[in-house]
Amino acid sequence: MKQFAITVIRLLCMINSYGQKAVPNKIISNADSIFIVSHLLTYESLVVDENGKTRKQRFLIKNGFLNKSIIKEYVKLSKPEVDTLLAILNIPETASELNAIKCFSPHHGIVIFKNKMVSYIDICFDCLHIAVSNDIDDGFYFSTGTWKKLRTFFKSKKIHYQMNNDSALDHLHLNAK
Repeated sequence: MKQFAITVIRLLCMINSYGQKAVPNKIISNADSIFIVSHLLTYESLVVDENGKTRKQRFLIKNGFLNKSIIKEYVKLSKPEVDTLLAILNIPETASELNAIKCFSPHHGIVIFKNKMVSYIDICFDCLHIAVSNDIDDGFYFSTGTWKKLRTFFKSKKIHYQMNNDSALDHLHLNAK
């Protein structure tokens, strides 16, 4: 019976997309350089561009390189800024419930360069979901505090493209522990 209960708890944690796991601290702290970016929409099979033409899906990383053609704004972070970013990404969750929409229309990202390799965390501030490159464990998530401070961090670095004032962050229903 005890083993059954443990198995059920593990399954529930896997189903819950908000199960706390470690942020990729090692990849970020060992990087040669870190950029925060805003970009054109990714993760849609067909997109309509600024000229009204339908185009195939855009990718943040294309053939192992940053797809500069979709980047709208970017800032290279200094060492102290990377430390601030890591502190933001590691804010523990303090809410017992996080309700968010699931549009996943990412327009922001954290791009990590190390030894000519590119890693990324693609971010949707509208629905509070992320996608990551294959070398980053995709089982982690950002806490509510992280989402709020991360959006503020991006804005403080003059990353404003598609930074809606009316996002899921403004409508979160939280039940504090």
